[in-house]
Amino acid sequence: LKFISRLRRAMEEEEPAHVHRRSKGAIPGNPGSYKVASASAAVTLLTETEEWVARLDVSRSQVGAKGAQQLASVLANPELAEYLVELDLSANGLGDDGAAALAKGFTEERKLELLRLDWNQMGPGAAEGLLAMLECGVVEHLFLAGNHLGDEGVATLAEGLAGNTTLVTLDLSECNVTAEGAAALGDLLQANRSIKKLSLRANVLGNDGGVALAPSLGANCGLEHLDLAWTGVGDAVATVFAEHLAGNSTLSYMNLE
Repeated sequence: LKFISRLRRAMEEEEPAHVHRRSKGAIPGNPGSYKVASASAAVTLLTETEEWVARLDVSRSQVGAKGAQQLASVLANPELAEYLVELDLSANGLGDDGAAALAKGFTEERKLELLRLDWNQMGPGAAEGLLAMLECGVVEHLFLAGNHLGDEGVATLAEGLAGNTTLVTLDLSECNVTAEGAAALGDLLQANRSIKKLSLRANVLGNDGGVALAPSLGANCGLEHLDLAWTGVGDAVATVFAEHLAGNSTLSYMNLE
């Protein structure tokens, strides 16, 4: 009875001005999607409004490292935001410090499946924080497009993800990856069978990067989608890919435009 009374109050109360409902159904079984304009607004939504939140968009909200720390304090408590499965923190200037701060909110009890951290000015130093988020074993889809991870950051990620069994999607578009980083990702694909979708779009791989990546496609039996558009991988490497893909039965999409 207490639960029913609480739920009725949550449905009847006027929604806070800083919360913009994107879809109705903020109850268990059909939780809602929300867009907020700051980290503090997100914290309020998740801790004080009694709303059932599954998808939260805090993108382009100047969150920064301080805001990431605020959000981490909520995420670290499994009794708060228990229905949250998608979090968008794109374009918030988190930087390396923000990645480290946010990582403290990830535990095995947190059921967050999709995390968007695109365009956050994260460099190679953010890789350790990103790995800490993934070590909890719940994040399935990670989007990092437009960050400055470079070969060093990508190599750190690749090494740390070799034994990961939960990550399905990894987007590294426009992350300043070259042939060296492609080689590290090739090693990852040879060891990891859980990643189904990998995007390296708009990185400077060149033909050398394509050659470095190709052998992993023959050894990998999990990858289904590979995006190499605008990476400088040319037709000269197509035959190399074809040779290694001869025994691959899982890859159904590869973009080389």
